[in-house]
Amino acid sequence: MGKWTRRGFISAGLVGGSALLVGVALRPGNRNSELAKLVGADGDNLINTWVKIDADNHVTAIVPHSEMGQGAQTALGQMLADELDANWDDVSVQEAPAADEYANWALAKGYTMGDVKIPRVLVGTVDGLFMQVADAMHMQVTGGSLSIRTTGVTGMRVAGAAAKEMLVASAAEGWNVDPATITTERGTLYHRASDRQAPYAEFAASAGAKTPPRQPVLKSADQFTLMGKSKPRLDIPSKVDGSAQFGIDVVVEGMKYATLVAAPVFGAKVASVDDRAALTMPGVVSVVSLEDAVAVVADGYWQAKKGLDAITVEWTDSGNEKIDSEAISAQFQRDIESKESAGSDVDVGDTKATLDDADLVIQRQYRVPYLAHACMEPMNAVARVANGRCELWTGTQDPLR
Repeated sequence: MGKWTRRGFISAGLVGGSALLVGVALRPGNRNSELAKLVGADGDNLINTWVKIDADNHVTAIVPHSEMGQGAQTALGQMLADELDANWDDVSVQEAPAADEYANWALAKGYTMGDVKIPRVLVGTVDGLFMQVADAMHMQVTGGSLSIRTTGVTGMRVAGAAAKEMLVASAAEGWNVDPATITTERGTLYHRASDRQAPYAEFAASAGAKTPPRQPVLKSADQFTLMGKSKPRLDIPSKVDGSAQFGIDVVVEGMKYATLVAAPVFGAKVASVDDRAALTMPGVVSVVSLEDAVAVVADGYWQAKKGLDAITVEWTDSGNEKIDSEAISAQFQRDIESKESAGSDVDVGDTKATLDDADLVIQRQYRVPYLAHACMEPMNAVARVANGRCELWTGTQDPLR
């Protein structure tokens, strides 16, 4: 592998149609036409990019995180657009494809390094290391409340700031003026002294041919125009009008449908299955007995569901059949009071002495029910096996793994 440099990690690609694509943490020379087809129109020439500006001055933030209802994609788009000085009305977000080229190095770096300042001479080496780590781990995960403070700070802001500096430099060359005399606002470049202005799109292609700055200047908090502001979530309209596509919406040619009945408690196994009635029903293809579940496969969902209703499953005893919320709460209390399970993460001051000397001690106990950390839609997946390959579609927060 060749030497990693900052130029290799913050780089840009010239694309056709006066569109600009800017990437962060990239390998030198990684111009992949197939990847371009995943994130841009035909003719796009990119290097693992996270921001794109098309001929209509529309900005697309390509985000390596799933939208799970928490608004992360909108917030990450705001962070990129703010540093870019884009017009928020002309900004959209595109989820990064599940490809190793889009492994999220910024998440790995932000989580590991935090606010540690890296010496300028080592920035390229460190970024290269985290890119290799992200590749090896197929890292494109969404979780742990990390999207904003890792990818947002380390990736999106840097990508937006780098793109802006490249656009300013291109405009300065085109107008033959000092870059320091050019300002940016709402997707437009201004040279007040000569009363000239132009949309970003006018200089997108020439900017895309430049080598991005090693460490673009980021805004201070008092300069923010989008970050920290309440903006309508970009994912809401499609969820309201029904155009949003979820994993369960996928349909492929010749697809069969399966419904499951799972063991009623942890540890139970399938003891026996009576599937005779189900197998006589129209559209039912087969009944599959699994270790702790039974599946009915049919030509359509409703046929599979009706077939599932027609089978009888007997389960083994696991010892968990009589556990309920009260039993779980009692176990929690025993664990809390147990000296074996007790421990401390932080030990400051003398709590016992303080309470013993207090004139008034107020004790309260709060309980919440045991709740499932459930998925955002009915758990589902589509698998198509053909020509020696298996393609999968599913709603997931960890697409590369």
